[in-house]
Amino acid sequence: KLLKIVIHFIAFIKDAVIDFENGPLIGESLFLITGKTGSGKTTILDAICLALYNQTPRMNNAHKAKYDDTDGDKIYDDDTRTLMRKNTAKAWSQVTFIDKDGNRLIARWYAYRAHKKVSGGLQDVTHTLETPDGTLITKKKTETVREIIRRIGLSFEQFCRTSMLAQGEFTKFLRAKDDEKSEILEKLTGLDIY
Repeated sequence: KLLKIVIHFIAFIKDAVIDFENGPLIGESLFLITGKTGSGKTTILDAICLALYNQTPRMNNAHKAKYDDTDGDKIYDDDTRTLMRKNTAKAWSQVTFIDKDGNRLIARWYAYRAHKKVSGGLQDVTHTLETPDGTLITKKKTETVREIIRRIGLSFEQFCRTSMLAQGEFTKFLRAKDDEKSEILEKLTGLDIY
């Protein structure tokens, strides 16, 4: 269960906080993300996926071509750091959520440039999982993803097919093989214990 999303300098979003425990979204079980093209709808989905899995559906469709970004760094277009807003020194996404066992956790994805300066070279992404009191559970990217998969019970692909259907992805879920759909639905409903 998502509780809060914090976004800083990711794609077109400078700063945003989406709080499901306070304000107009409290107690709402269904809501719609709407807006004009380029207003940041997909960026919200990207931010959630970055914090949880250090990847996004948008990156899966990238060509894996290497290019010089506007700041002179060599980077592949499927690198999640390409979502960092141009001419910024740092960007992050933070998701507070409740895992399948009822634990409240915070997943963080953080990208930055050397010396926290716009002119600095791109540094490796930091991806962590911690408790609300600041106790670090994992700080290595691969460990963080493994732990989040264990605690949520869904891989990135399963999460995208069920909880985070980006544009055009619903059709993929509908066309998936019956055993794939069954596995996902069992995990979502908790029937996999049987």
